[in-house]
Amino acid sequence: AYPDILLLDCTYKTNKYGMPLLDMIGVDACQKSFCIAFAFLSGESEDDYGWALDRLRSLYDHHCSKLPSVVLTDRCIACMNAVATSFPTSQSLLCLWHANKAVLRHCLPAFTTRDVASSRSSQPTDKTEEAWGEFYQFWHLIVSSPNEACFKERVARFEQKYLPDHLHEVGYVMHTWLEPYKEKLVKAWVDQHAHFGNTATSRVEGIHALLKSHLKKSTLDLFEAWRAMKQALLNQLSELRSNQIRQQTRFPIELSGSLYSAVRGWVSHEALRKVEEQRRLIGKRDPPPSPICTGTFKKSNGLPCVHTLKDLQEQAEFSSWIISIHTGICNVRGHHSYSWSLANESNRWLKHLQPPRKARDESLARSRKSKRSRELRQNAPSVANSAIPGHREPVLCVLRNYAGLLAQPRH
Repeated sequence: AYPDILLLDCTYKTNKYGMPLLDMIGVDACQKSFCIAFAFLSGESEDDYGWALDRLRSLYDHHCSKLPSVVLTDRCIACMNAVATSFPTSQSLLCLWHANKAVLRHCLPAFTTRDVASSRSSQPTDKTEEAWGEFYQFWHLIVSSPNEACFKERVARFEQKYLPDHLHEVGYVMHTWLEPYKEKLVKAWVDQHAHFGNTATSRVEGIHALLKSHLKKSTLDLFEAWRAMKQALLNQLSELRSNQIRQQTRFPIELSGSLYSAVRGWVSHEALRKVEEQRRLIGKRDPPPSPICTGTFKKSNGLPCVHTLKDLQEQAEFSSWIISIHTGICNVRGHHSYSWSLANESNRWLKHLQPPRKARDESLARSRKSKRSRELRQNAPSVANSAIPGHREPVLCVLRNYAGLLAQPRH
């Protein structure tokens, strides 16, 4: 039902054979994780991942499902290569959470070891913690760069500050992460793809914990493990359905006004909150939103940004704006964006979602009036030609002829 996001991560100690368990996770409209599939792997080579992902691809093809727009993994080369083979049209991104942990694990010891050696103390000092915090903050600034120019400027400042004193750490950051993978990791490139706010696989840890809570022990055979995990997945599915039903019937106070009435119960609260945050930026003055629309919010979230909402507010009446927001949420790039749609079995995928009745009736009345006016204009010359040559027909007679046209039955 929600094929746009695919997260891949392995967990261990789930069976007596020591086989890694690959979890393949999706994200629904309410930003809840669910298990798409899982596989016990004989190893972690490219062939092992390729076998599992080929089976997953066959499921997508069998159900004629849209392929993922984004696949998130950690920096496992074998898994990344298998993703490129099995899902060549999907954008492969790297998990920011794993990247942060790797930089922390690899670079932190250089700061603490140097300080301990100079101070002859076994404990890091406040100065060390401050120096490390500054280095780590620089890393976060670089990966959160909103555009390429900003990225290059921050990298130059980073190298100027920490070279040559931290040559090894800077080299690790640059050669292991930024140079080969900036398009998969840095915000300037990542936000060009529809990831709907998912830039880390950390949510998969919750699925790992859920499965292991049902497995109880790590000495089960594969059949026993499957039976335990099946029950976990059935419970998860029931919880996901209940959550979506609650969102269709209960509405937060901040979303209970008339502005979102056209989509309430059809679009998740999380999507409406994101739109509401953008709408509130319209009147913000300190600081005001950027006057230039980069389009990254629309591309990455599939929702209208502050610039789109401002244009709709200025160009349309309030009732039309409500309908336009509905259209903007469900049809941002010219096609339906179902990733924020709640599953509704009675009317699936918003195919028959209508604007509010009042606006619909007004639109229908305007359409009928316009159609009848065109008919009158087309038939008006025949009425005039039926008059006696050289004789000017009285206005009253012309009105009678028009009345006759109006009285004619429509076909």
